[in-house]
Amino acid sequence: MSTARRVLVVGWFSYELHGATAGDLISRDQVCEWLAQSGVEYAVAVAPPFTDGVPLDSLDPANFSDVVFVCGPFGNGEPVTGLIDRFRRCKMHGVNLSMLQPLSDWNPFSNLIERDSTRASRPDLSFLSHVPAVQLWELFSSTRRRSTAREVCTRWFTRSSKRPLWTLTLRR
Repeated sequence: MSTARRVLVVGWFSYELHGATAGDLISRDQVCEWLAQSGVEYAVAVAPPFTDGVPLDSLDPANFSDVVFVCGPFGNGEPVTGLIDRFRRCKMHGVNLSMLQPLSDWNPFSNLIERDSTRASRPDLSFLSHVPAVQLWELFSSTRRRSTAREVCTRWFTRSSKRPLWTLTLRR
């Protein structure tokens, strides 16, 4: 492993179909901001539909000294255990996690700033975000109508200081 410090930021946004939330993305951005302000080099692992990072399976663990898992529920099972095993030579950190097992039974982190655990309960990290976010609910069942709604909203946001946070709700 390289002696230079390089951090990999991962979370549910790093896994396809694992339900990344707005809070996951806001917390990820906050952690990345802190790393950048500290002068720490980092990479963000993403999976579709996210494109603002690098696919997790394309990364070489030898290129990282640390891994930070950001936000969400965190338990002893896949895909978490696969990540821990693959990056076993890296120092593991957890930020804004709800730990699903008691820490006395399982805690894979060198450093853990949990949202919820048997040890502590803290406010969600996303509340610290200074970036205004607007949540948009797309309540359209047809793809054409969703696309039209997204286009209209995107035009509005390009003239606004707010950043869109897209949420899709499908009617049955």
